[in-house]
Amino acid sequence: MHLRTDPKDYIDATWWPRTNNLATELPDLITALQLRTGPISRVVYDPSAWSPTDSPLIVGERRVRLDPYPFELSDTVYVYGVNGSVMVLQAVRSIGSIES
Repeated sequence: MHLRTDPKDYIDATWWPRTNNLATELPDLITALQLRTGPISRVVYDPSAWSPTDSPLIVGERRVRLDPYPFELSDTVYVYGVNGSVMVLQAVRSIGSIES
């Protein structure tokens, strides 16, 4: 993950997931983002870009709500902290991404 530092950017970070399985990819991402946002309560994602997944996702002892929403930019993921913070991530997929 690469955090962007320009506060005028719409995208807060660029993220390179290894698979299209959101439930597999999110625990490590959430752990890393919590250092910046505090505890994460919700992730909004485009279901056309990820394999189907159940909600909520359990990360540590916290329940994280996963909400599918069809975005115009399907490569974006919105991460919401319990304190009201929001981070917008751009997911960059490699050509050789593993389908899971």
